[in-house]
Amino acid sequence: MVVQAAYRAREAIPNARIIVATDAEKIKQAVESHGFEAQMSPSSIPSGTERVAYVAKDLPESIIVNLQGDEPLIEPSVIKAALQQVQEKNFPMGSAYSSFRNLDEVSSASNVKVLVDKNQKALLFSRAMLPYQQIKVDDEQKFLANPYWGKHIGIYVFQKNILLQYPKLEPSPFEKIENLEQLRALHHGIEIGMGYVQSQSIGVDTLADLEKVRKIFEEQGNG
Repeated sequence: MVVQAAYRAREAIPNARIIVATDAEKIKQAVESHGFEAQMSPSSIPSGTERVAYVAKDLPESIIVNLQGDEPLIEPSVIKAALQQVQEKNFPMGSAYSSFRNLDEVSSASNVKVLVDKNQKALLFSRAMLPYQQIKVDDEQKFLANPYWGKHIGIYVFQKNILLQYPKLEPSPFEKIENLEQLRALHHGIEIGMGYVQSQSIGVDTLADLEKVRKIFEEQGNG
């Protein structure tokens, strides 16, 4: 799964330096066997963002992309959309989101929802159903296609100085409740630009997700 995510990163940005940050020797060996670079980090690090920051502190690059290893089907267009928020729109952080396909996806706590403003800046992330339907929606598809909210995709792009600042920030109370580390950034006033994409990437958060992804790879002949 992690190796597939690394291949997607290479496809999106062929000349970028790709590093897998891990605390597991098994993952390091798997990554290196496929020709990718891996760096070990302490197992005590509590989150993916802080693990990336640990590795990034010694890198010369000014922009760091945190592509999570549970996104083996992420499309290069998603990576580019998130990167654009920092490179071109000068947000301190960037990420991406897509539309939900049905209300079952909206109701799942595994799918993180994001609300954005007219400038594509994130207002709120939650595992709860957002926005709450106070008034019954007659046209479900029109509701799902609203451009100001959608399904968050597991990728973050940082200006390096912001990434290195992140581990020093006090965790948000809501970050702890929701188990969403991006809420710490919002809590401390760090703006997150959100790129909208058509892609319907499947993040592997549950065993059911894993089976879906395995089936897709088998159908593509990549099993």
